[in-house]
Amino acid sequence: MMSFILFSAQFPALWLTAVAAFGLIAGLGLSEVACRLSTRLERQRRQEACRPPLAGGEACVRQADIVFCAQRGAAAQTRAQAETGRRHPPSQSEAVTFLHPVTSCHLLLAALGMALFLAAAWHRPPGVALLGSWILLSFLLLLAVVDARTMLLPDILTVPLLWIGLSFNLVGAFVPLGQAVSGAMAGYLAFWGLLRGARLLTGRDGLGYGDAKLLAALGAWLGWQALPLLVLIAASAGIGAALLGRGRRVFGGQARPFGPWLALGGALSLLAR
Repeated sequence: MMSFILFSAQFPALWLTAVAAFGLIAGLGLSEVACRLSTRLERQRRQEACRPPLAGGEACVRQADIVFCAQRGAAAQTRAQAETGRRHPPSQSEAVTFLHPVTSCHLLLAALGMALFLAAAWHRPPGVALLGSWILLSFLLLLAVVDARTMLLPDILTVPLLWIGLSFNLVGAFVPLGQAVSGAMAGYLAFWGLLRGARLLTGRDGLGYGDAKLLAALGAWLGWQALPLLVLIAASAGIGAALLGRGRRVFGGQARPFGPWLALGGALSLLAR
């Protein structure tokens, strides 16, 4: 570890170049994971929506899921055609049409990963805290992309993030362990209370349990003192995006994910420490 500290002090340009390359590679990997995980989560949700309701139960599915179920036969036919089409390579125009959006998404996430890694390295010297910052920022970027695509914050990401944060704070990398535990409890209970209150007042959920788990994980990393400002940043950004989307009629009255704004608040709170 001392060698990295000496290297970063003696050759800062080379150190930041190495960090940029590492962040670029990490961003490319995260973009691939986000695409695969989003596809799997969406497939699972639509399969559950297409199941027949239980006796006495109500079928509560989104209109998009109903359309998906109605077109399952067409989808099966499309898959069969795709299997047949593997014997014949697609034309150049078809390949460009299919690959261009994916490539653009990967490049954007790779650039974001590089920027986040550089920002963390600019604020912290090589050490446990810098390693933890990179891990937290990687999780936040991945969660933001997955939630934006699927409206889901899966436990496979939020729960490990919470325990990793507590593990780093065993040695006080960011906050003392007591503040980390208090932050995890406060983050989850605060959002759980808001969720229950919204359900009692409106009859529907304004937030998801995934949001509560993500805030609990951020509390485990940054401590309970960081939560008020973090939530303020997330709420302000979310409200601003909602107003902008309403003005441009982008969302069409649909629910909006809050996870990306929590991730933004968490990243800014981390980098501001």
